[in-house]
Amino acid sequence: MRHCVPALVLCAFLACTVSAQQRSTVYTSVISTGAFIVGAANSETGLFYQAGNGDTAWTHTGPMRIRANGFAVDERSRGRILYIAAGNGVHRSSDAGATWRVLTDWRVTEVLSIALDPRRPGRLVIGTAYGVFVSKDTGATWKPGNAGRKKPLFTSMVAADPHARDRYYCTAEDGLYRSDDGARTWKRTSLRATAVRSVAVHPGRAGMLAAGTENEGLHLSTDAGRSWTRCTAGIAHETFWAIAFDPSNPTRIYAGGHESGVYISRDFGASWVRSVKGLKVTTVHSLAVDPLDARVLYASTSWGGIFRSRDAGDSWEYAGLTDSQVVCVRMYAF
Repeated sequence: MRHCVPALVLCAFLACTVSAQQRSTVYTSVISTGAFIVGAANSETGLFYQAGNGDTAWTHTGPMRIRANGFAVDERSRGRILYIAAGNGVHRSSDAGATWRVLTDWRVTEVLSIALDPRRPGRLVIGTAYGVFVSKDTGATWKPGNAGRKKPLFTSMVAADPHARDRYYCTAEDGLYRSDDGARTWKRTSLRATAVRSVAVHPGRAGMLAAGTENEGLHLSTDAGRSWTRCTAGIAHETFWAIAFDPSNPTRIYAGGHESGVYISRDFGASWVRSVKGLKVTTVHSLAVDPLDARVLYASTSWGGIFRSRDAGDSWEYAGLTDSQVVCVRMYAF
C-alpha cells in the first residue's frame, strides 16, 4: 500500500497577536456540557470566541443553549458577519454577534456545516442530516442541492474549493462527493471509503484534499478527488474527524479523531507521529492553526473543552471550556 503524499484542511484557523493592527480570533462551537441536567438551568452552549491571548476565558455570543454544530465567519467583513449551524437552522449576525436572526424555517433543520462561497458573497451552502441546501441570496431562500447523490443524504461537512469556481465537496455515508456547478449536482469521487465525516481543501495548492472517515482511516488526494491514497505510516487509529493544514508550511498536516490524540505529518502525509503530551482528552473533533503564528494550534475535544499547543503540536495545555463537547474550532486574522 502506498503512503500519503499531500493535503488539506477545512475546519481550522487560530489566534495570536502579531501587531497592534492585526490579531487572530479563535471561534468555537459547543453542543453540550458535562453539567447538563434535564429540566435545570444549564450551562451556556453555542458559539464562543476568544482573542488569541493565551488565557482560558471565552466569551459567548449568539443564542444560548443551542446545539451549535458548526459556524462560519465571513472574513471579508472582518468578523462582522457570523453564521451558526444549529439544530434549529442557520443563525446569522450582521453586527459581530450583537443581534441574531434565523435564516431558515421548519424545512431546513439539523444543520451541521456551513460553507461560504469565496467568490460569490451571497451564496451559502449548508450540510444537514437531510442533505445539502443552497441559498444564493444570503439565506433569504433555500433550495435542496442533492442531484446525483444516493440516499441517505446525511452530510456532516461541506467545503468550498478556493481554487476552482463553483466547486464544492460534501461528505456522505457512501463516500465523498464533488460538485462543479455551485452545489446543484454532484458526482461521487473515487474515494470508496464509507461514512466520510470530514473533508479539507488545501488552501494553497490546487487539487489537494484530505478526507477523514469513520473506521476507515485518513485519505489524501492530489488531483481534486480523482484518486486517493490512504495514510498508514505511523498511524494506529481508524476514525478521523479533524484535519488541518499549516498555511505557513505546505508540508505540515495535522489530523485527529476518536481517541487518536493529534497526528502530525511533516512530509505531505508520507509519515506521521502521534502527539498526546499534555492532551488530557484524546478524542479530537476539530483542529486549527493560527494564521499569524503557525506554532500555535488549537484542538477541540469531547467533554474536555479546548487544548492549545504553542510548539506546533509537540505539547499541549488546557485552554478552557471545562467539560464541554466542542465540535468545531477555527481561527481568523482580522
